[in-house]
Amino acid sequence: MPSQYDALERQQEQLRLEEEKAFAESQVLSAKSQELTARILRLRRQQEFLRKREKEMIRRDLHTLEELDLAEENERLEKEKAEKEKTGKRKGRRARS
Repeated sequence: MPSQYDALERQQEQLRLEEEKAFAESQVLSAKSQELTARILRLRRQQEFLRKREKEMIRRDLHTLEELDLAEENERLEKEKAEKEKTGKRKGRRARS
């Protein structure tokens, strides 16, 4: 005949197992929550990036992202060229001194 202690031990074991299961589920949900939060932040950054690109397209009166990319690349190349010319002129002055 099972004693009251045996019944209590079974209940305690059942509660311990339920607690472990609940904890494991909470870990899974926590990881999923972190994953979704990271996704939300990434999507917000992408939206902000596209808003800035859109504003720049409007400012420059361009119609596609490709046009904007090309315009920015041309500006970058012109800036590099100007920097090289500026550096070359400085070297020329030093050589004459």
